[in-house]
Amino acid sequence: MQLDPDKARELHNNGAAVLLLDVPVGTRVAFDQMIVMVAGAFKGWKMVPPGAHYLSYNAASRTGDFAPSVSVLCFLAGQQVLVRRWAAAQELLLPLEDEDEEQRFIEGFRRYDFDSGLAPYSLQTFGQWRALMAHVDEAAVKRLAPTAPNASVTAEGDPAAGRPPTAAEATLHAQLASGRPSGEKTSSAGESKSVGRCRYTQLPRLQKAAGLSAAQLTAQNMDKSELLRSLIVKQLRGQWQQLLAEFEVAFASFLYGQSLEGFAQWRDILSLAMSCEDAAVGDLLPLFVDLLRTLHAQLAVAIPVQGSSAAEAQPDADSQAAAGSPADAVGGLIEDLLPSSFLQQSIGGFLAILQEVGAPAPLAVEGAHLKELLQSRLGMSFDMLEMGASDDEDGPVVVEL
Repeated sequence: MQLDPDKARELHNNGAAVLLLDVPVGTRVAFDQMIVMVAGAFKGWKMVPPGAHYLSYNAASRTGDFAPSVSVLCFLAGQQVLVRRWAAAQELLLPLEDEDEEQRFIEGFRRYDFDSGLAPYSLQTFGQWRALMAHVDEAAVKRLAPTAPNASVTAEGDPAAGRPPTAAEATLHAQLASGRPSGEKTSSAGESKSVGRCRYTQLPRLQKAAGLSAAQLTAQNMDKSELLRSLIVKQLRGQWQQLLAEFEVAFASFLYGQSLEGFAQWRDILSLAMSCEDAAVGDLLPLFVDLLRTLHAQLAVAIPVQGSSAAEAQPDADSQAAAGSPADAVGGLIEDLLPSSFLQQSIGGFLAILQEVGAPAPLAVEGAHLKELLQSRLGMSFDMLEMGASDDEDGPVVVEL
């Protein structure tokens, strides 16, 4: 998109910026849906719209291999300048310890000292990014971001301790975990002052209420609406928007940060929601309308139309080289992962029930859009006879008398 000088100056003065100092040549750096291989005098991005953003990067070895992804979840206000400097010993982008020095760099940005090394934010992809992070406000970022300045898969729990329910998901764990440095601790001990993990909400799995009969307990675990309502009230202060914010952050962490825990949290939130038919057509209808809209945006990015790319190259920037989409590292596996996992079962069953009970118009419209996407991109069948039985441990629980 070509901007006239006055518009460019307005965006520069009112937008946010990400100033990255001393990043080595060859490092792979991504910001939202833009990605570069650092070359020349690359210093980051300018003209950044205010809101939630996701910075990720991979240090490069002398042989051209990349270290595991490290990421920064941030919320930028208008005119804010996020400053990070490369720490060679740790291969991390860290905040400046001296506030006066940081302020000098910010003032240098205001004087256009770094302008030749700053890439303009891609406005062509901003609409898509905004849809992916529609509910992520500053409060959600503060709640979910690690206490350390960076997040990394190396600080997450051991993938072997998880429960990948399908062969495709096991392949994902193996592929992402293989990038860990030899001897890297993968338990919570892997966290440090500089690197941590996102702080996701612990989700309920089974309804266990005293005084319920076996039939009542079975009914409540067939439809987990009460579990969802309790989660929102007790852990999210009654704000269902915060659950969607977590759903969005977890997806971004998985797709752009290669986070194993991000994938697990995204999967578990979706599994819970798809088992809440009563809430979906009742008191939590707005949540489910927005959930299906967000899921549509996520899958549209994760599984783009054949021959297209989720990220826009920026070949006119002298200080950088375009490197494709941040999702490329796991994008090929997603096409194997999603159809064979819980999506076919949970989404197919949920949409079938909506059709059966006659969902309210807003939910029916979003359901139809999602169904069309899954059919066109993944070839999913929504014939109930073809769905088979669920082997998901989060599925319905039947209590025998």
